[in-house]
Amino acid sequence: LKSFYFEAIWAVALATLLQYHAIEKPIAGVFSTEGFTYDEAASSCQEHNAVLASTGELYAAWKIGFDNCHAGWLVDRSVRYPINKPRADCGAGKPGVHTVYSHPNQTNVSELDARFDAYCFRGTCLVVIYQADL
Repeated sequence: LKSFYFEAIWAVALATLLQYHAIEKPIAGVFSTEGFTYDEAASSCQEHNAVLASTGELYAAWKIGFDNCHAGWLVDRSVRYPINKPRADCGAGKPGVHTVYSHPNQTNVSELDARFDAYCFRGTCLVVIYQADL
C-alpha cells in the first residue's frame, strides 16, 4: 500500500492523506506533484488550492534553502528544479534553479505532454507533492 504524508518546514506540522501524492517540504508557498503533463499539473495544483509556481517563486524558495532533485512544471510551461546541495547526479554538481531542455544544446522546452512533477504556489509556502512508498 502507498501511504502519503505532509511535512511542513516552517514549524507548522499538518497531516493530510492524498490519493496518490504526498506534500513535503513547504517553502515559500510552492509544492510539487509527480508524473503530470502540463495540464494535469495545473489541475493538480488547483485541487490543492494553489497555482503553478512562477520561476521567481521557485527561485525565492531556492534562495532560502529549497533543494529537490525532481524536475517540475512551472506556470510559464518551463520545467525546472532547485538544487542547494550540489551532487553529480542532480544539477551537474552545481547549485541553482536548473532548467530541463528537450535537446542537449539547451533548446526547446519540454513538450506539454511530457511527464514531470509540478511546482505549485499557495500563499507563502513552497510544497513538494510526490508519490511516496511508505
